[in-house]
Amino acid sequence: QVIEFSFVACVSGGVRIMRGFALVPGVAAVVYSIDDFGAVPESLEPLVSGVNRDALQKAWDTAGPGDTVVIPSAKEYFTTGGAVFANKNGVRVVLNGTLRQDDNRTAWPNAKDEHKVDFLHFENVSNVTLTGAGLVDGNGQQWWDAFVLGEFKGSRPQTVTFTSSRDLVVESITLRNSPRFNMKFSQCERVVVRYITIDVDRKKMRQVKAQLTAQRVAESDSWLAWAPQSVVSSLVAHATSREHPDRTLLDWAFDQLVKLLPSWVLQPEDLNTDGIDPNGRDFHIHDCVINNDDDSIAVKPSSGADPVSCSENMLIENMVLTGFGASIGSVPPRADVACVRNITFRNISMPGTGKGVYIKSNPSCGEDTDRFGKRVQKRSVIEGITYEDITMDQPFWWAIWIGPQQQHEPNSALGEKCALTYPVSGQCPTQGCATFANITLRNIVVKDPVLSPGVILGNSSNPMQNVVFDNVRFEFEHGGLRSRLPYGRHYMCENAGVTVVGQTSPSVECKSTLV
Repeated sequence: QVIEFSFVACVSGGVRIMRGFALVPGVAAVVYSIDDFGAVPESLEPLVSGVNRDALQKAWDTAGPGDTVVIPSAKEYFTTGGAVFANKNGVRVVLNGTLRQDDNRTAWPNAKDEHKVDFLHFENVSNVTLTGAGLVDGNGQQWWDAFVLGEFKGSRPQTVTFTSSRDLVVESITLRNSPRFNMKFSQCERVVVRYITIDVDRKKMRQVKAQLTAQRVAESDSWLAWAPQSVVSSLVAHATSREHPDRTLLDWAFDQLVKLLPSWVLQPEDLNTDGIDPNGRDFHIHDCVINNDDDSIAVKPSSGADPVSCSENMLIENMVLTGFGASIGSVPPRADVACVRNITFRNISMPGTGKGVYIKSNPSCGEDTDRFGKRVQKRSVIEGITYEDITMDQPFWWAIWIGPQQQHEPNSALGEKCALTYPVSGQCPTQGCATFANITLRNIVVKDPVLSPGVILGNSSNPMQNVVFDNVRFEFEHGGLRSRLPYGRHYMCENAGVTVVGQTSPSVECKSTLV
């Protein structure tokens, strides 16, 4: 059997999609249905979830090179986590039916302490395809509620993960309401992800987050503390709504009230429902639709201590992303140098997103021991990043943010973190050990943003190098305070070498804070 794969290569003149073929030797291919291994569809009995997980595992363990594992169409299988698909070459997994994740936290297997195992985990596989017209329903509401209410302190399960694998194709399936990350790749090479749909019930998540924010407001010294929690919750839900109804007088009145909210109220609680998180080398992610309430895409760093020493050579294109960013990072410094480079986001539509362009470092600098046992200064590198042909419609948080990751929650120790309240209040320390270089934003249109255009925040001892704004345009459609808080219709830019070309509007004027 011959398997086709694609990968992204850095060649003279830019990024190119390369294709290759691998011959899978062996006997005639066999199709294994999980029903043949005792799977029980259409049942929500508690014991069935373990039976169905075991059927998945047995089907995988039986398959050889060229074989196919099938989850049959028109059937739903109630399934717990812990299936590990490891150490195989040339196996196809065809998801045509529905895998519905068990939401019983007590029954879900533990990896360690309260850290739960992932739902489907692929490890050390090659020439593997995950495909089909089916659905993985993460059934995440119980997990989100437990996290927000503090009833669960461990790590919630991720839905589909790949580790130390190569020559992969993931296509056509739908992931819904993952308890945590939807799809994550760690130390993988030559990966194609295409035609994927990822959907998170954002309305439910907004309700949960708004309730939590109202509780925090009541416990704070904010001017809103006097207000009933139901009122604050309604305001927050409105502020973070991504619907586009016809505007009414009531909508206008809500807008005026929202402008008085502390800025940290507008940033939703982080429930870590990332869409696709790639880490490794040579990825082509294209033609996917992601609706979530965290990073839609988050390219994660590698370091010299990893087999793939830098996350690099990735092309993400032809996507619809509604979440909290087409993101790089965060990239915290490491003794072996954390690295992300040569990443391109191209032809991306972001209707009603939270954040848009989001490139983020993380604390903290200082000494640590590298892989050779030497004490060295930790460093991180973010370079060769391109965003082009991007459209954002009514982003309700920062359309463009390049700098430290915003992550601090109110009423908790700030430390070296960048506050969610920043720049209205709080701090946002930059990292001199973090290098930002060769970042290009080209042909970007942002329509009717809620806040000022964006933040570019470098370090005075190591300013950002060669940041280019090429035809980056904001279209302001409303008067009043909309799009004017907190910096008017201008960027806040410090310690960055920015070049402005084309019809960029507004322009970017950057100041140095070096004393």
